[in-house]
Amino acid sequence: LQDVPIAVSAFTDEILGDRQSEYASDLQLQVPGLSYSSNTFSGGGFSIRGITNFLTAASGDAGVEVHLNGAPLGTTSTNEMGYLDMSRVEVLRGPQGTLFGRNSTSGAVNVISARPKFGDEISGRMGLRLSADGRNMTEVDGFLNIPVSDEIAFRASFKSSLADSFINQTVDRYDWSLDYN
Repeated sequence: LQDVPIAVSAFTDEILGDRQSEYASDLQLQVPGLSYSSNTFSGGGFSIRGITNFLTAASGDAGVEVHLNGAPLGTTSTNEMGYLDMSRVEVLRGPQGTLFGRNSTSGAVNVISARPKFGDEISGRMGLRLSADGRNMTEVDGFLNIPVSDEIAFRASFKSSLADSFINQTVDRYDWSLDYN
């Protein structure tokens, strides 16, 4: 970040947790000149310094390109994009075209997930969050890091969210699932 001569805001996973930034839309509260809005067709996206592009065609380029681990997501909806086991999130303000191989007229948002850690200790975290609003929301998330050797390590992340609907259902619905190893 020190070698790039543009305006960059970077946040580690700890900073995102301290500031309670859990979704993509929460970044607008942390980064100057960044705003987030949702729309009907593409689900939503970012705007940097007032420049955006909410195209509905898959062939169009976004005004602010979102990258996940260096790969551009294109016109993927960021409406419900939550942060799960992130290493850091970077927001680059200004035209991008040469750094990440995908043109964007106003900037880029880079989301970098946590990598497995090597060593001798198995590590992990599990969190539970309950809401007291009318939706009765329950979220469970966490990760498990298992180092196998000095060159091999395994890391798995998970998140589950359950909430009541805003609309009362008039038809009973039953969902069944079976998981096995």
